[in-house]
Amino acid sequence: MPLQLDGLLQLQHLDQQKSVHRERLAQFPVELERAKQRVAAAQQAKTETEQALARCQQQRRTKETDLQTHEERINKLKTRLGEIKTNKEYQAHLSEIETAKQGQVGIEDELLVLMEQGEQFAQQLKQRETELSSAAAELAKDEARLAEERRQVEQELARLDGETSKFEQTIEPALLKEYQRLRHRWKGPVIVPIQNGSCMGCRLAVLPQLIAEVRRQEIPQYCQDCGRFLYWPVTSPASVSS
Repeated sequence: MPLQLDGLLQLQHLDQQKSVHRERLAQFPVELERAKQRVAAAQQAKTETEQALARCQQQRRTKETDLQTHEERINKLKTRLGEIKTNKEYQAHLSEIETAKQGQVGIEDELLVLMEQGEQFAQQLKQRETELSSAAAELAKDEARLAEERRQVEQELARLDGETSKFEQTIEPALLKEYQRLRHRWKGPVIVPIQNGSCMGCRLAVLPQLIAEVRRQEIPQYCQDCGRFLYWPVTSPASVSS
């Protein structure tokens, strides 16, 4: 393999490592945002439960006031019984008292339902508070873990950048420029082997004459279709059979 191409292969290996680390760096904000969203969701659930409990308590206070009003009305009606002169008025008054009592029973039933709901909401609120506390603790752990991992990735990237600079200095400027152009154009490797008579970049057949030039390894050669650098892998099945 031409020495210049060998240097580019090493450079490509470094660039691929850096790409992996940059992709990992891009994932950090996404992972952190997921953790924050879990906390936000837990906070929202807690707030909604608090609001539901507050509404239930307000309804209960309203019903307790209504119940007190009915009790006072019934007591007044009972007090007036001794003032009634005729049997007809007496029966009508008893009917009014009975109607008021039925209303009182209805309010008491509604109060029992509200009390049960209040207890349920109170239990749910405790659960929501536990869930929020757990989500917040996980967020703190994730922040610490991601910060440390980011530090390590950035440190490794800095090391790889230093290695890259060294290799770039050993490569002819024109060849380096062509390599960088291909890296910008294609995703993945731009220095690829020939296997089974095909370019392993675009997977198209390589002309026999070009294969012969690549095997001579005198100067860097390019795929006639995709333009990637080509090399002949010494350990490839094709080379062994030849």
